[in-house]
Amino acid sequence: MSIRITLFPEFSFCYVEVAGLLSLADLARGYAEAQAKPGWEAIRHSLNDLRGLHDMRIFPEGMEQFAKVLAQDVAKMAKPRDIAILCPPPRSIGMLSEYARLVQELSPGRCAIHQNFRRAMDWLGAPAACHDLRLPSGRRIEDRDPDWTT
Repeated sequence: MSIRITLFPEFSFCYVEVAGLLSLADLARGYAEAQAKPGWEAIRHSLNDLRGLHDMRIFPEGMEQFAKVLAQDVAKMAKPRDIAILCPPPRSIGMLSEYARLVQELSPGRCAIHQNFRRAMDWLGAPAACHDLRLPSGRRIEDRDPDWTT
């Protein structure tokens, strides 16, 4: 799978890293995996890091349906969830912009595309300590994993 998800429930923060090619099946599996993790309900801020994504193999209709499912789930949460999409590949920006628009329109949460890590984190309003969080590998979330291109 081309998605890795790390939750930091103590900060209400989720870091999603995507690399290589992304299919709708990958997206659905990753979302189901995230929902099954302890602490998922406490997440308020989500940084979806697409710096390693090469391309998306998703039809616009599939992405629209996923946005609707996510928006329905966010609408049921006690607190709205904000999602920052970081550095998508240029050819995916149109579809992801429509995805972000739908999530915002259909849920109480916010969703936007950002090209800069610090700006994305500031927009999320995540606690300052989140800027320097470390993944299980020891790498800071701000630093892209150059070896992971699955």
